[in-house]
Amino acid sequence: MADSKTPHNKAVKKLMQHDENMRLILETSLDGILVVNSEGVVQFLNPAVLRLMNRDAKDIQGAMFGFPLSGVEAVEMDLIRGKEESIPVEMRTVDIKWEGTACKLVSLHDISDRKQVEDAELKSKEGLLKTLDGVVAAMSGLLVARDPYTAGHQKRVTLLVEAIGKRLGLEDDVLKGLNVAALIHDIGKISVPSEILSQPGRLSEIEFNFMKEHPQVGYDILKDIEFPWPVADSVLQHHERLDGSGYPQGLRGKDIILEARILAVADVSEAMLSHRPYRPALNMENLEKELKTGRTKRYDAKVVDACLKCFSEGFTFGKNG
Repeated sequence: MADSKTPHNKAVKKLMQHDENMRLILETSLDGILVVNSEGVVQFLNPAVLRLMNRDAKDIQGAMFGFPLSGVEAVEMDLIRGKEESIPVEMRTVDIKWEGTACKLVSLHDISDRKQVEDAELKSKEGLLKTLDGVVAAMSGLLVARDPYTAGHQKRVTLLVEAIGKRLGLEDDVLKGLNVAALIHDIGKISVPSEILSQPGRLSEIEFNFMKEHPQVGYDILKDIEFPWPVADSVLQHHERLDGSGYPQGLRGKDIILEARILAVADVSEAMLSHRPYRPALNMENLEKELKTGRTKRYDAKVVDACLKCFSEGFTFGKNG
């Protein structure tokens, strides 16, 4: 009879106790746990799996697991419960040895509560964005009533900033914020007397200085609205220039946010190619000269290149609204 106190037998007993402890941990885990062999057949499952899947052990044990098990990164998936119902779970897999055979340990974590919170947050965000869209539309409508030209200018600039933003590869959320800023970038002009806005001749120095206040006025109107994008700063900075020659703060280089750099180029482009009370519309040659001369000096080089590429590929304000 073998001596249970020999080093070998002690090691075997310890290993057996370790395996039993491991099984106990797996059996009592709140997450669904399965052991799947290299052929994809389920070798072990704990009670939590049965609760998650709402199925009998005999339907799972010894059957194919049916999901790809490559990698250790968490994967979200819908786990079928019964015939029609499904439940969102997060699946993780690790390599283990199970009864001497290479297998995968699969954990299934119920993320229903997290998904409900995420869905609620998404609906809340969608509601907020809908409200903000209403605010922006109201502001734009206010400008239409007071100065149809300025409102039309903002809409055309919005078309161009979107084209430039797409050319630069901006993400959809950034583009959305950029479009909102473009659509109301001249909201501060509601403080400018109508006779100055519609004056057929060049503005005097006093009148121009008055006009130069509109980015700050726009910022003051927008700064307390909790946009999920830097709309107020974009409006404030859209007349700033890289060399510090802009207004109202004389910002330079990287102190000017990207959205404002895009707005600046689009604003200048639309202004030059459109009729003004004091001059007829200029042509594309004039605009190219302005942008290429100011490239890297007054205007962001990448934005200028993207803008000119948009025009070379056929963008026109008439064709685009």
